[in-house]
Amino acid sequence: MWIRLTITLSLCTLSFAAEYYETPPGGYRPFGPGYTIGAYPQDFTLVGPSLEAVHDSQTPPTGLAIDSAHKIYLTYTRNSVQAPINVVLCTSFNDETPWPNASMQNCTAGADPSTCFVNVQNIIRDDRGRLWVVDNGIPYGWPSDTNAIFGGAKIMSFNESTSEHIRTYVIPQDALTYRMNMNDLRINTTLGGREGYAFIPDCSKNSSLLTIDLENGSVVRRLLNTSVVRADEKYVGSYDGELIYSWKGTKKGYATTGADGVALASGNFYWGVQASRRFYYISQDILIDPKKTEEDVLAAVQDPGQCASEQAGFTSDDRGRVYIAASEHNAIYYVDTRESESNTTVNEHLPGGSGLIPTEDYMVKTLVRSALVQHADSLAILDGWLYFTTNQLALGPAYQYNNTDKRKGPFRITECQVIQWFVKPGARVEQFDPICEVQSDKASVEITSRFDGVIKKLYYEPDDMAKVGKPLVDIDIQSEILAADEVLLNGESGKQAEQNTSSATESQEQGIELGRNDTKAATGDVDSSGQSASLPSKPSQEQSATPRQPGKHASLATPAVRHMIKEHRLKIEDIEGTGREGRVLKDDVQRYIESAKQTAGTPSTSSIAMPKQQIEDQVKPLTPVQSGMFKQMTKSLSIPHFLYTNAVDFSSLTSLRQKYNLGREKPDRITPLPIIIKAVSLTLQQFPLLNSHLDTNTNPNKPQIILKGSHHIGVAVDSPSGLLVPVIKNVQNHSIASLAQEIQRLSSLARSGKLTSADLTGATFTISNIGSIGGGTVAPVIVGPQVGILGIGKARVVPAFGEDGELVKREECVFSWSADHRVVDGAYVARAAEEVRKCLEGVEAMLVRMR
Repeated sequence: MWIRLTITLSLCTLSFAAEYYETPPGGYRPFGPGYTIGAYPQDFTLVGPSLEAVHDSQTPPTGLAIDSAHKIYLTYTRNSVQAPINVVLCTSFNDETPWPNASMQNCTAGADPSTCFVNVQNIIRDDRGRLWVVDNGIPYGWPSDTNAIFGGAKIMSFNESTSEHIRTYVIPQDALTYRMNMNDLRINTTLGGREGYAFIPDCSKNSSLLTIDLENGSVVRRLLNTSVVRADEKYVGSYDGELIYSWKGTKKGYATTGADGVALASGNFYWGVQASRRFYYISQDILIDPKKTEEDVLAAVQDPGQCASEQAGFTSDDRGRVYIAASEHNAIYYVDTRESESNTTVNEHLPGGSGLIPTEDYMVKTLVRSALVQHADSLAILDGWLYFTTNQLALGPAYQYNNTDKRKGPFRITECQVIQWFVKPGARVEQFDPICEVQSDKASVEITSRFDGVIKKLYYEPDDMAKVGKPLVDIDIQSEILAADEVLLNGESGKQAEQNTSSATESQEQGIELGRNDTKAATGDVDSSGQSASLPSKPSQEQSATPRQPGKHASLATPAVRHMIKEHRLKIEDIEGTGREGRVLKDDVQRYIESAKQTAGTPSTSSIAMPKQQIEDQVKPLTPVQSGMFKQMTKSLSIPHFLYTNAVDFSSLTSLRQKYNLGREKPDRITPLPIIIKAVSLTLQQFPLLNSHLDTNTNPNKPQIILKGSHHIGVAVDSPSGLLVPVIKNVQNHSIASLAQEIQRLSSLARSGKLTSADLTGATFTISNIGSIGGGTVAPVIVGPQVGILGIGKARVVPAFGEDGELVKREECVFSWSADHRVVDGAYVARAAEEVRKCLEGVEAMLVRMR
């Protein structure tokens, strides 16, 4: 059977998934939204309401809260990375500030751990205008079998208007069970006494649920190490078609995360077990009743069944809906927990009323699904808006071989440029064959095929700007459609697919976009019900006009052959393939190379033709890198630049380098650049205004300075594709040797065109090493919202006078500084520049200051 599939454009740094996994032991409950695990991560088609990006994070966030003014609060946990700032308030789309203040972010030596943040996991808002944080009390870097610090494991409340600390509830010593890990929190202010109750899941291996009486601070632990809160013993999740295990170095194991996301709705307490696909609930009154035994509480737990996906976070609204972050599907699902008095039906029930829906009638439905969701974690609702964080948790070091971190940020790209096609209509492709190469502002990636089939239509020409979420290419797939495939492709059950087959075929014959259910397909719109239409069961009889032919021969080859072609700097269109469907084989490449050598070795006897016409002008569009530079430099024209130059004696720096490099191989030697970067970082500690962002977006009438805590220094690199500025993160924590390694890594990625968006964003200060090419004094241009930049000229030997007036040779380099004169005055820049000069002219003294 021939079907047509529209592959949608994905700029996620992962490959397309082609392998999907069978139903786990025990099967699914028949109400789930899908039966195939990992079916959706790479599909950028938007199912459900439109999404609006409200903040870009460079570090994967976990917790999320929205206050009454719609201000956004995020938490960055210290589980797999040492986040310097634990809780932040988002001040603009890209900027954040420590919340409630900088001093509370880290517990200094000797400090009372109940007064500062040890490892905050989440932040929430209650109905009394208070913000709450839950701190698991486990410091980063501690052995995994260590209990939380007494005093560090706590919940804290704050006034949302003033950020003033109100009260701390410390988990008592006798409640700190082995490896307890509190990671979420919900508050019910109407339960019990005047203050209400707090509900906290402990997601450790021996999981449990905790309740805190906010009137007297008493803590009760329930359901310890029972099956309704523990991880499934043999649970294995999947993401992007890959099974996700728990990793400790090179040792593979099963995930042990227990009760995680929680929500309060309809008088019940809901929670999901992360290392499973099951969620549960219990009456809040029963859970807090001290007269109930553990047997009573366990017997009262309700089990609606499978959710068809691992669940990361929960939240609820005032109509009794519970929203679930379905991390394996890059989706947000919801269940309705009570009847409604309105006329709008959802899940075949009326939401919002008081009558509870029986457990056996729970229906799980899709609110939104798209790879733009990228592993949703925490959720929050305010004024009818659902906010959620995305953090790619499954790609973090806890779930990747040898504890590697594959997460990439920021997690949002809206458009890119199609650089080249590797296929043309009529060409046959197999799974993982490259289809095209695309590039966003500065990062490029190859899009590969998820299926075997024949290319039918290309939606873009080279150099066109493609929109994420819109069709990229049509592929005909020659295979029978199985029930599991229908779920994979349509997101619906087999019966639903059968019922929709005839209507989909009819749509096809009418010329409606295939794989969609209405004429909005060209813009990626979907039916508001959240159900996608069936794929047609036979090929279209009408084909659109054939796009541009990419070359003389079919552009088909395996990745290994393509790598060989790239190594020899050949064009695949010039090579005639002898494989199936014109596929280029290794022998074809070797034959082409030999033929080219023979042609090159044959002397030409023809005379050289003299030009008869004047050479015409060429009009070329800007490359993606040039376009990005055009936009940024146009903005920079509005910045009044203050320029300052000074000459730096490199004698001390060169002496240190010669001592260090002696006997070392070339890759291990250091250049002046990492030493200069470290000197700048040390200086930024004394002159923090130069390590700031100027925020003119939050309130254009009242601009503000955001002093950045970490030193993320961008280093301008001259790459084959143009000027790139990769960013070295947290320079203040680097040694000179580690900076040298990071510079080599980023430079190598820049030359090969493999830099990601995460490598190119987040700079707080920039250094342009133009001296690697030549020149002396330069006028570097500030890249907003940064307020400063340093240009380094070429080091040259110049005549100078020694201490006794004698003429000596001196290696000297001119440093050129530019600063935003709207917020930085000239004297400030001059003092900072002279401090850098002193560091570099006395490098050994500078080393004493380094941590």
